[in-house]
Amino acid sequence: MMTEEMVLKNIRNLNRMMQRHGISKPIYEDLCAMSSDMLDASVLFASKEGEVVCLHQNLGHQGSSFATLQSGEMLDENCASSLNRVLDTWEGAKAEKFGFPQGEGEQFTVMIPMESGAERMGTLIYQRGEQDFGTLEVAVMEFAAAIICINYAQVMMADREKKQQQAEICRGALSSLSYSELEASISIFEQLGGKEGMLVASKIADSQGITRSVIVNALRKFESAGIIESRSLGMKGTYIKVTNPTLFDEMKKYIEK
Repeated sequence: MMTEEMVLKNIRNLNRMMQRHGISKPIYEDLCAMSSDMLDASVLFASKEGEVVCLHQNLGHQGSSFATLQSGEMLDENCASSLNRVLDTWEGAKAEKFGFPQGEGEQFTVMIPMESGAERMGTLIYQRGEQDFGTLEVAVMEFAAAIICINYAQVMMADREKKQQQAEICRGALSSLSYSELEASISIFEQLGGKEGMLVASKIADSQGITRSVIVNALRKFESAGIIESRSLGMKGTYIKVTNPTLFDEMKKYIEK
């Protein structure tokens, strides 16, 4: 069983990792793994959408309800919805009632909801067999959940801000195109058929009834905005790689306007 001295040591170790790396660097997986080792338990972090954000299986306790899951996997919709209805730390939760597979033998489970402000981030779940969790161990879980939630929320916020900036760049580039350049761009990315590939400007020009310079100008505007990278391959054509993932959605919105 965990003693008060061990609780203090574990909290300090978790806090030290957060201070060393800062709250904006994605270390929530490391924090999950560290808390798993501290508590001698398997831990699963499920986002509010039901994605298994991270999963750390404790080798000392085989046959957990998470044994068949993998990070990045999506939980069943009903399972995700049920987890989001957990509003307080739930000691003695039955994982199988949430749609998880039945573990081998008796599995002791604690579920901790994670929120940042008014936004649900997900649910942190600890599980092990043989021995139930004590009050001091749950206290360590609560602290771990708090800093994991802070880190994950900061990472998600930074990701949203980055996508917004990328979308603004795309909107600016699209608005700078002439009508013929926009039509050429639509044909370019339709023929590209993905995030990267080859195209021959002269063929697109002939099929659209425009000059090659219109295509070159459109590509130059995208490249100067950092939306694409291009490389001439001589007679073979031009290699293009889309480096701004918001381009296709923003182009669709722009055309629909």
